[in-house]
Amino acid sequence: MMVFLLCALVLSVFSGISFAKTEKGSLKGKLTFGVFLNDASQEIVSNIEEDGQEIINTNQGKVLITKSSFLRISLKDKKGNSVKTVSTDESGVFNVTDLSQGKYVLEIGAGNNQTFLSEEIQIQKDTLEYNKDVYVTLDQLLASMHPSEDEDHDHSMNGEIGTQSHLPPNLLCLDYNGTNTDGRHVHDWDHFYNSDCYHSYVVYGYTPRCAFDHNDSLEFCDGTKNCSYRIGHSSTYHTHPY
Repeated sequence: MMVFLLCALVLSVFSGISFAKTEKGSLKGKLTFGVFLNDASQEIVSNIEEDGQEIINTNQGKVLITKSSFLRISLKDKKGNSVKTVSTDESGVFNVTDLSQGKYVLEIGAGNNQTFLSEEIQIQKDTLEYNKDVYVTLDQLLASMHPSEDEDHDHSMNGEIGTQSHLPPNLLCLDYNGTNTDGRHVHDWDHFYNSDCYHSYVVYGYTPRCAFDHNDSLEFCDGTKNCSYRIGHSSTYHTHPY
């Protein structure tokens, strides 16, 4: 009888306790992406403006504003473990839901390997608004797609095997065949402006899916294809003398 009364007492105590779940938080915002024009000549800057592209003045110099749909937002816990990863839409908008409250490291980058910035944030039970301007150099942008090769290529061949074009028929990413090119595959505005990649990414606004991680069948510049066909250009090397 005593045991029965004790069990009833314990049950009555626990029945009055409410085990509330911790409310979840969320993160949303907009990223504005741009590329610094500090290394571009005034002639190139003027040409870009004539192309109708948006250029703004910042404390760090002129910035060409571009599409933001390829940016990666990753959240990591204090041990560095990945919690959630999302991508921005064409306008740079993103939304991350169902987050436990606490501190996270937020990384903004491209693909699996390139991180443009990183900072700590605090998630609470409400929605954290996070809006950020993300401005990078041209070399940072293009390096996030594939490495540069500061050397001449044998353009009489269909393609050239490079670190970024690892699959047959080894087509190169034509981000260096602009008006002022000298045939070297380097990442600067003289080679990039008016190149196939410039027109595809900047003028037409196609997402620059250039071999970010070599795992995506939609990537350009993995050797099997490049973005040239999207603007009606030849996929093999050619120049733009105008």
